[in-house]
Amino acid sequence: MTTIRAFDGYLVNSNRLERVVSPAYDSLSAVERHAFCLAHPDNYINAMRSADEYPEGERPTQAEVLRINAAHIKKMLAQGDFDKLDQPSLFIYRLAVGDHQQTAVICEIPIDHYDDGEVLRHENTRSDKEDLLAGYLEVVGASSSPVCLAYRENKEIDQLIESVSQSPPLFRFSAHDAVQQTLWQVADEALIGEFTGLFSGVSKTYLTDGHHRFAAGSRFAAKRRREYPDHGKEEHFNYMLVALFQSDQLRILPYNRCVKDLNGMTTEQFLSALSDSFLVRSCDAVEAEPTKLHDFGMCLEGEWYSLTLKSAGGLEINPVEALDVSVVQNFILSRVLGIHDARSDPRLDYVAGDTGMEGLESNIRGGTHAGRGPGRGHAAQINLLRSEDAIGYFPQIVWIRMSGTCGWVGTVIRYKFLACFLLAGTLSADLDACPYETADDTHGSAFAAGCLVRSEGKMLVVRHKFSGKLGIPAGYSDGSESARCTAYRETLEETGLEVRVHEMLEEFDDGFRLFRCSLADYIPTSDPVDVPASGIAEISEVIWFEPDSAPQRQWRFPEQHPALMLL
Repeated sequence: MTTIRAFDGYLVNSNRLERVVSPAYDSLSAVERHAFCLAHPDNYINAMRSADEYPEGERPTQAEVLRINAAHIKKMLAQGDFDKLDQPSLFIYRLAVGDHQQTAVICEIPIDHYDDGEVLRHENTRSDKEDLLAGYLEVVGASSSPVCLAYRENKEIDQLIESVSQSPPLFRFSAHDAVQQTLWQVADEALIGEFTGLFSGVSKTYLTDGHHRFAAGSRFAAKRRREYPDHGKEEHFNYMLVALFQSDQLRILPYNRCVKDLNGMTTEQFLSALSDSFLVRSCDAVEAEPTKLHDFGMCLEGEWYSLTLKSAGGLEINPVEALDVSVVQNFILSRVLGIHDARSDPRLDYVAGDTGMEGLESNIRGGTHAGRGPGRGHAAQINLLRSEDAIGYFPQIVWIRMSGTCGWVGTVIRYKFLACFLLAGTLSADLDACPYETADDTHGSAFAAGCLVRSEGKMLVVRHKFSGKLGIPAGYSDGSESARCTAYRETLEETGLEVRVHEMLEEFDDGFRLFRCSLADYIPTSDPVDVPASGIAEISEVIWFEPDSAPQRQWRFPEQHPALMLL
């Protein structure tokens, strides 16, 4: 059975969202996190610092970093960034993007569920990460988000969640990745009792995200029990904050491998070694996106390749060995690159699937080579394993997007928080009324789109926070909108300015569509434009400038510069 309980603690002050909320920790590189912290000294991400973020020569010890994190927690409490809950509560938490939606119950469960195997795991953990997280709990006493668990479909729980979600929410907000997040509080004791009773009938849960946090929490709880042998079982260190989602709502994304060298081989030697087990084909980034089992994409020195396993003979005997993660580990990482321990080898790193090809290429520019595996195929494989009770320990290649990015500060040892931290950092504009979402829109949809806005001889541009480079307001589609709506929404989110979207000016080779746009309401270009709340995670400045005043090298996408100067 699964034992859940309500918890007391702190909820982020709705008036402090813009200042306190943070981007997803693992969506930023160490350099980017350091820059974000310097630019946002009151942001919660300052309570999640790590030593590797600091420049060489300024790098504090791990003990000093933990003290910095603990001091920031105390500062936020002192200045009223959080409100204490009046009574123990559960929370209903919904994520929605495009036509996909998933809803969780946020609660606590006993650490014993993990230790006794009632929480099923699918990933080996790395001891060095466990050490860091356990040390964080010891000194700072806070965690940044709930561990995410899945449970088999349950109509009664689903109906109870739906009934709660009919009431007005505490918060509704959108992150910069177009994920809308909604939160309801459940404080009524009778209703909490209904949820508790229904979950007592759930025999097993499946750990989808947060393996290292759960492992660290287990280690920390064991340490506390040894130190305080007369402890009660209700002590907070004996519980873990979790988000419980129904398994049929999972959205599964790739979890990509990045390696830092080719094990002493040249590029030609490495490709030749791969060809022993794979069909290797040079291609572009789009063609490299895997579509079926045992297909992989690889970016090597800026060039994309498609890899297809030549023979799966014998793999069907063992469903774990047939997993793409096992194929990558056994046929590429271990056999070719000499990476035998995925838990601890410093040559191996990981990139979550929500960063897309751009995230992989960013890592490659930092000196790694990336391999990309499919996500949908793994969903079927995981279901197969569950049905055969073969769940065990094997390295993770899928990343199951469950919680809102670095986002929930949950039950802690000395402090207890439930804080919603958005990716973008705030409430975004209401985009439900996009005027260009019509069936007869001849421009259709596109993976990305943007606006060329000119006024009084100047061009509207934004400066991207971490690269410092310029670009027109633009971004990726949410997967369900028209290209014109993508341009409209991204411009509104990044600049705070509503525009009218006119004809398409150009479609670039990569599929990006550029539209001519005009301001819906006139403002003089001499007036400063503040970065809106919905753009603060990505944009540092909104500028009206003379088109010829910035050379091509200052543009985030330099290939767009010549066309923009001519249009």
